[in-house]
Amino acid sequence: EQQTVTIAKAGILTQLNARCSVVAAANPIYGHYDRTISITRNIGLPDSLLSRFDLLFVVLDNNDAARDREIADHVLGQHRYRVAGDDGTQVRDDSLVEELVDNGDGEGGETQMRVKYDARLYGPRVAGTKDPLSIPFLKKYLAFARQRFSAPEMTPEATEAIAEYYAELRNSPE
Repeated sequence: EQQTVTIAKAGILTQLNARCSVVAAANPIYGHYDRTISITRNIGLPDSLLSRFDLLFVVLDNNDAARDREIADHVLGQHRYRVAGDDGTQVRDDSLVEELVDNGDGEGGETQMRVKYDARLYGPRVAGTKDPLSIPFLKKYLAFARQRFSAPEMTPEATEAIAEYYAELRNSPE
């Protein structure tokens, strides 16, 4: 069109020459594309902005339980087995865990395991759920697990449970 782009930011209004192509991506407002409404209403961008693009492509994610299961099995299969020659008994040095314990939040290097539930962060509380784990606790736990188990092996039962959960999550309406 005009081969220029007008920018108004922080009280500065300027017009720049457009000498490049622009590629943009947008997700649907509510996480799922509704084929019954326009692209403008789906992604929440005004017509005036969308009209500046020469081409618009809609990429849909079709739910297919069998395909989702294949994807889950493939991804989990990539992480299930150890590297050749690793028997899983190698123990790493404890310096990272000791450093995290020394910098603990509580007294004596103790870290609070759970944080108070905040509906603004986590949404409405589901009955029977526990308070979320604290980030410092998760850091310590992961550091400990990495040092104690160099390459944990996922059991077939765990792989099955994760694959089932993924397929169920992908096929749920919300």
